[in-house]
Amino acid sequence: MKCMLLVLAFCASVPCVLKAADSTVVAPPVVQKTAIEISVAGGPQRTFFREPTTPLTDERQFSGMSVMGKLMWHPDHILSVGLLSGYTTFSTESFTKDDIPVLNEPFTLTLEAVPLQLALSMQSGGFEVGVGLGGYLLSSTITGGDAVRQANTIFEIGISTQVSYLFFIGETFSVGPEVNIHLLSNRGIVAISPCLRAKWEFVRY
Repeated sequence: MKCMLLVLAFCASVPCVLKAADSTVVAPPVVQKTAIEISVAGGPQRTFFREPTTPLTDERQFSGMSVMGKLMWHPDHILSVGLLSGYTTFSTESFTKDDIPVLNEPFTLTLEAVPLQLALSMQSGGFEVGVGLGGYLLSSTITGGDAVRQANTIFEIGISTQVSYLFFIGETFSVGPEVNIHLLSNRGIVAISPCLRAKWEFVRY
């Protein structure tokens, strides 16, 4: 009889305990992850050409620099979309009278590019992988003495890829290493640039 009374008392107390437990549950805070991000990456670059850049030399590899910027809309999932642009130097060559006997003074030939691309990226934790689709505004400039002449400017189709790992410093700022690759298959150009990237989420909602 005493055991039955204890069982009945326990069963009667269970709903009260569950109700009290439910009343103490706190809903997790809603985190707004949608953001507008701006990032800048810059560093040295090594460019490889399929063919020599001029008939005067056999050079197919050049050192330069690259600075890329992205403006991205990052909704509440791993995919973000935006725009990519910047400045990169694919090649720089200098020529003197030893190379071209008829020269009166040395000159420098530079091939530069400004990417104009739609940017897509996927982010998970600190890792981010992105691609730029569009093209490059190529500019070939001859510089000699006090004279500067714009030799040619054309638009060429190409793509870029970015792989980075970012470390957060605070809630909206992050920094870390990135590798940028530029590919212009019609021109036979591949450029690889190890960079330092900084990203700022300047709008959150």
